[in-house]
Amino acid sequence: CFGAEGRLAHKLFRDLFANYTSALRPVADTDQALNVTLEVTLSQIIDMDERNQVLTLYLWIRQEWTDAYLRWDPDAYGGLDAIRIPSSLLPLALGMHLSPILHIKPGCYGALEAFPQDPSKLPGREGSGTQRCGLTFGSWTHSGHQLDVQPRGAAASLADFVENVEWRVLGMPARRRVSLGVTVLLALTVFQLLLAESMPPAESVPLIGKYYMATMTMVTFSTALTILIMNLHYCGPSARPVPAWARALLLGRLARGLCVRERGESCGQSRPPESSPSPQPPDREAGPPAGPCREPRCLCHQEALLRHDWKRLARVMDRFFLGIFFSMALVMSLLVLVQAL
Repeated sequence: CFGAEGRLAHKLFRDLFANYTSALRPVADTDQALNVTLEVTLSQIIDMDERNQVLTLYLWIRQEWTDAYLRWDPDAYGGLDAIRIPSSLLPLALGMHLSPILHIKPGCYGALEAFPQDPSKLPGREGSGTQRCGLTFGSWTHSGHQLDVQPRGAAASLADFVENVEWRVLGMPARRRVSLGVTVLLALTVFQLLLAESMPPAESVPLIGKYYMATMTMVTFSTALTILIMNLHYCGPSARPVPAWARALLLGRLARGLCVRERGESCGQSRPPESSPSPQPPDREAGPPAGPCREPRCLCHQEALLRHDWKRLARVMDRFFLGIFFSMALVMSLLVLVQAL
């Protein structure tokens, strides 16, 4: 009887990892994002190198998510509901309920205008001898649509912090930022600079130079349009409903023409979007309906409709501008080839 739990744990481990792979995200639907909760605990400040602007810290990192493939019925394993497994068996070196202690040295670009004196000696900064150091956590290989990292709480935990004789921690707030990749634009800029150095001096711009100038212009516009589409996609419940002309033209005709449809719909037969009702006071005489919303015409349903409409509008605009981008790239390439011949 005393060895039964160990045998059940071995059997559970073999059953879980018989066909398990750590090379893919542990989600049942590849279109869904993996929600990861990140908790940071500051343990100790080892050193602050002001000259090189390097901060040395000890941090505890705790990451939690739900693995769609590491599930079992506890009744089938004698009531065993938890096991401990090595983090190397999990995908992307992330840990499920993993709490490693890290010795990191982030860059800390503080106020060094008065170095080696205290920055509080600067005019207008009396008593403000503080340093701000930023730590950025994210995935190198996945975007926010694939790996959604959320902080646990509004700040890191300082419960186990060991006081430093030189520095005092004022706070460690946490926040999300949305970053936009402009790697293509930077790569084209660097490539054009290298190309300009290798080309002989001439009064007219060669065809390859015109081609890359036009490409950089298109990439610049596409980056700006990406920001616009992201703003449409992440419109929150405080946004106004989609205008009537946009619903009729963009979500109606243009969505059918570009084959932007919901799941289960056939191309060209997209159903008309639901109208987003304006917020109205609840009707007390009708009585509370069943479900999570206890009020008729509840605001959560209206907010869901608003978010859905704006996300669908962003999908339509993204598909539309993608077609324009490819059309312009094709026309530009043909024009360059015709001039070269």
